[in-house]
Amino acid sequence: MSSAKRKSLLAWVSGVVFVSILCAHAVSPDPASPKAKPTALVVSVPWPSPAYRYTFHVLSGHPEVTDRYDDIILENASRRSLNPRLIKAIIAAESEFDGSALSPRGARGLMQILPLTAQELGYSRQALATPEGNIAAGSAYLAVLYAAAWRQYHLKGMAYADAPLWVQERIVAAYNAGPRALKQNSWMRQTRNYVRKVLLFYHSDVSEFRRSPKRPGPEPLLAREDTLP
Repeated sequence: MSSAKRKSLLAWVSGVVFVSILCAHAVSPDPASPKAKPTALVVSVPWPSPAYRYTFHVLSGHPEVTDRYDDIILENASRRSLNPRLIKAIIAAESEFDGSALSPRGARGLMQILPLTAQELGYSRQALATPEGNIAAGSAYLAVLYAAAWRQYHLKGMAYADAPLWVQERIVAAYNAGPRALKQNSWMRQTRNYVRKVLLFYHSDVSEFRRSPKRPGPEPLLAREDTLP
């Protein structure tokens, strides 16, 4: 190949590469742009762990426990335009429907709400001891996280139910790890395990609404013959 042809070929290749780079920048969002939206999932495939399989086996066999609060869940979901199955899945993951559950950090009740968080939302510490107050406070906090995600990712005009999966997973992660999880693209293992657990419950019959009537008397407790380490 002559020197002139070689220079002409090199010039053509350089031009193609330059145009390709320009097109790539024009089509792909700039990660530094405030409107750029991450799409990484918190968990890609929600595989069930042995602990989840055991808990699911126990809960799925006791609809008198899992369905006891359906009316309260549906009422709060409707009031805040939330998915009732998601609320119920969070209750399953947080407390396994035990209204007396108390975490080492002091989170209380069905939806494991911290008293300080409840107070910021307008609910008293005493309210967290009741199913009505606890689910109302937990649903209110979930609605706050949805609103924050809508502002963060410029989703105004989109219904909560239509949010892409990566947004929904971030909201669930934020319920566990705090609002900062909305903006992250990497999460601690505990948070990823929590999101996986909520998703598994969400797609299981534990989160179905069979609209069974409320049973009078004390709250039923799950009888367990063994526990996992």
